[in-house]
Amino acid sequence: TLGITAGSVITFDEIQVENITGRTDQTTPSEYVSVGVLSAPYHGAGVDGVKYFDTDLSGNPIAASTLKGYLSEPAATNLCLQSNAFTTTWLDAASTAATQNVIGPDGATSAWTLTDNNSGVREFIYQNITLTAATYTWSVFIKKTSGAQSSYPVLFAYPALTSLAAVTIDTSNGVATPWTAYTGYSGVSCTATCVSFNTDYWRVAVTFTGTAAAWEFDLYPAATSNATQSTGTIDVAATGSAVFYGAQVELGSAATSYIPTTTVAVTRNADVESVPTSGNITASAGWIAITYTPTHAPSGTVFIWGTYVDASNYTAILHDATNLIFRKRISGVNYDATIANSFVSGTTYKVAATWGASGTGIALNGTLGTGHANTTAAQIGTAMQTGADGNGANQPGMSLGNERIGQRQLSSSELQAITR
Repeated sequence: TLGITAGSVITFDEIQVENITGRTDQTTPSEYVSVGVLSAPYHGAGVDGVKYFDTDLSGNPIAASTLKGYLSEPAATNLCLQSNAFTTTWLDAASTAATQNVIGPDGATSAWTLTDNNSGVREFIYQNITLTAATYTWSVFIKKTSGAQSSYPVLFAYPALTSLAAVTIDTSNGVATPWTAYTGYSGVSCTATCVSFNTDYWRVAVTFTGTAAAWEFDLYPAATSNATQSTGTIDVAATGSAVFYGAQVELGSAATSYIPTTTVAVTRNADVESVPTSGNITASAGWIAITYTPTHAPSGTVFIWGTYVDASNYTAILHDATNLIFRKRISGVNYDATIANSFVSGTTYKVAATWGASGTGIALNGTLGTGHANTTAAQIGTAMQTGADGNGANQPGMSLGNERIGQRQLSSSELQAITR
């Protein structure tokens, strides 16, 4: 026994509450991380209450493929109501069976089995969403299958016979096939991706040009026996089931992280990680190293790291889909160190940049770029931001990790070495 009696004084320390939803090990507590106790750089991450871990709960090293870093994304709004309640707000066509009975991507019993069991009608669920004349992406998680299937799901969106976005999903091989023609429709056009979210689910995303109208978004669990059908019509005779989770409709040309909704559309704020520059980085000489993995091709310039003084004076690493650039912008003039590199979604890059008395330099995956001899001190703002331009303007999604900074200029060989 502990010998505790009435009036005993008990001291508690290192109290921690964790969200363990979806975690395989739900009994072992994580290593303690303090909040509001330490001072910068706190647990080494430079942010209060944040710590980088390279071992799992048992002390085993975490695979590099698992350490995906910090995901930086722009603000986004999911317009799809009841995004994972497929019997609420969603309308049922021809008595589609819908049961929430499968472990979803979140680790809970949250995914839905939709079934078409009538070979005489098209069974599906749908929802109407009013759009504007702009580019939209709608996405959903679909459970993976093994081997050839007797039927395959189709995602379908349209406002009228003049516009249609339809995609067939090969749930075994992870292939999303856009329809290029549909009988009775004069305008059929979209692009689609199907990426592996985890061992059990694909995430399918369909990008199309919206119009100012109410669009109908359909989930067909069994619409064709052809895994890559791209023309013709839905196969009414096809029957079968598919498992869905988390529907999302948002502005833009790529799917961002899933945003759950209920009765109203939900907006997620932009992700901008920021730490003070004071005591961490200097304008006269220094270096920054970081790894990043783009989640999709950008529509414009992507900022990986930056500090911002004003529009004419800032320092940043950025990617414009063709070149990786370390930019010192001083009095409106760019002093760039550049390396040509096409932006490849899903590829992890190691980049380092330096500045000081020898000018600017940059390296990518062990290869040096072309530097600039300008020795004017870098323009350093009050905060360092990753995933933004230093002024809080967030850019297309990317995973960022292993950020390191230093207060001296690196040599060319050092730049190469830390990016190999």
